Amino acid sequence: MSAKMAQLPAHGRSPADGLRSASDTNLTRLAYEKILKAIVYGRLDLGEPLSENDLAKALGVSKAPIREGLNELRLK
Repeated sequence: MSAKMAQLPAHGRSPADGLRSASDTNLTRLAYEKILKAIVYGRLDLGEPLSENDLAKALGVSKAPIREGLNELRLK
């Protein structure tokens, strides 16, 4: 994990928290907002390759919300 990604605040959700639910939508929103802020505030550089695994570890969530959050960022 890059040092910049390690600076992202973790969510703290456990993998045992259950199946996909409304909270997963919230996790996608959380991932989107955290990644966007990390780019805006220079913790992640524009054009820097992003690893779903590293972002998921840094934010303490699974890769699914990271993937969905990144897709939202690509669309905007």
